[in-house]
Amino acid sequence: MNWEKTLKNELKNTNESIRKRESELDTCNGSVADENDAATLNETRSIIQSDLKRLYKKREQLLVGLERVKDGDFGFCEECGIDIPTKRLELNPACTSCVDCKSEAELKSRQFSAHLA
Repeated sequence: MNWEKTLKNELKNTNESIRKRESELDTCNGSVADENDAATLNETRSIIQSDLKRLYKKREQLLVGLERVKDGDFGFCEECGIDIPTKRLELNPACTSCVDCKSEAELKSRQFSAHLA
């Protein structure tokens, strides 16, 4: 599989989604007279901002993936160095961790969050 091409295509699609959502956010900047409409507008704005945050993160991950292709590190776990399974990369070409390392990181994150609560 041509991972560079796949990543570039995903990046193109992500950038298009970002532009679309940013445009939609611009339309939410007006004010409305009705309190219910204002609440709906605020909720819509919040959803779009959440989507944009996710899309910006995805774009950064795709750019990292492209750098990893150029450096020859693509397809290897950045934590332990083993091959990331092709199926995993097909589902998420921007991933940089094998399943085991990702699971361990998520477990540590949950434990840390629980410790803070």
